Amino acid sequence: TTGWNTIDVGSCADANIMVKNCMIGSNGFTGLHASGYDGITFENNEFEAIMATVGDTDNAVDWGASAKFMACKNIKFIRNNFRGAHATLIWLQDTQNALFMNNVFWNTNQYLASCSAVKLVEQYEKGPTKKIGFYYNTFYLADGQINKDHSYDFLHTSDKGGGEEGKFSNITFQYNNCYSYDEDAPGKAEGEPDGLSNSTICPNNYWSVNEDAQFAFGNCDDSEVVPMDELICETSATGPASLVIRGGGNLNKGPKITASDILNATGITITDDELTYD
Repeated sequence: TTGWNTIDVGSCADANIMVKNCMIGSNGFTGLHASGYDGITFENNEFEAIMATVGDTDNAVDWGASAKFMACKNIKFIRNNFRGAHATLIWLQDTQNALFMNNVFWNTNQYLASCSAVKLVEQYEKGPTKKIGFYYNTFYLADGQINKDHSYDFLHTSDKGGGEEGKFSNITFQYNNCYSYDEDAPGKAEGEPDGLSNSTICPNNYWSVNEDAQFAFGNCDDSEVVPMDELICETSATGPASLVIRGGGNLNKGPKITASDILNATGITITDDELTYD
């Protein structure tokens, strides 16, 4: 990491950091933290980001994250199993050109607070945060601490710097499976995240054990509601490595995304081997 609040987007040009086929663990305030890098790839890794000591709960909720990318660009995050105990799993701040595809993100749900799977943040006006794509990921909220007075957003925006609307542009969040096993988590009632422009956030599959929860990202009439308990193995409670989708005929509705689609949406080039759906 470099200077987190002074670095310009992608200042560490041609970083070309690649992490593949590793087991990665952390027990800190952030599990993975990168600032200012241009060129980061994480592929086929096992992540476990825990909080050994929560400490200041408000601070941990507001600023902690299992993976935090600040002022970065050209991020490729593919086929990783990711178990996070932070209030936010993926934090993208003033970041551009990023692809998250075919990952499993598993939230342990240990905070009595409003939490999120993905948080887009604008603070130091380095942005805008733009050209971010999430495709074919599985997001899983374990049964835990969130109650009816809080919410869980699979996609959340946060303007901590008081910036103007539209700071988050060209955000694509499509064909993801978003599941909650928390009976008390109400989810986001309606509408879409604030501050988005030129963005597509549907269709996705949502399901919650709480039948009254609505994990809506917008007005997506073609989104599917899938009964997760019929499609996920019973061992899913142990973590993302055992979160195995069975069948799959009803999952990830929509056309197959092509490499050209991804390049246009995110600016990221992928190979045929990386573009898999099984």
